[in-house]
Amino acid sequence: MLDDLENTLISELRTAFKKDRDILTKLKHKPNEDEMLTLTDPTFRHIFSFCDAKKEILRALLSPNDDLLFVRKFQNIAEKEFTIRAKYLSKGKELNNKDILLIKTYTTQVMTLIENWLFFSDSISQKRITEIIGEVQIISPFEVLKGKSKIE
Repeated sequence: MLDDLENTLISELRTAFKKDRDILTKLKHKPNEDEMLTLTDPTFRHIFSFCDAKKEILRALLSPNDDLLFVRKFQNIAEKEFTIRAKYLSKGKELNNKDILLIKTYTTQVMTLIENWLFFSDSISQKRITEIIGEVQIISPFEVLKGKSKIE
């Protein structure tokens, strides 16, 4: 029963990622930093809707008492998705091993933000977590903390 639930969630997550990616497929150029910020909301909208609708289940599966296999599946889906997105955002640049490590680092960072939002969504709005994800796409979290935020 748990496997069926997890498989359903992974399938729904893939669908949300694909819907959000559709905006990127229409880009005619490599987006600049300001465009990256404005693209964050529409390119994460379905992911957050999915997470919000499945919040209780995801909290249980991603909690400290989690199912490690589900967490790994979730991360794998995200890594594959962001590898695809990187090609659109860089306008077709071939990825090398260094790029793949950056994708893994970025994915881990975004997944951690989403996981934390799931547990703290009562105090952190979806809009704010989307803004934070947008910022970490263009500047490091350290720079954000130093006050170099692009979002006022």
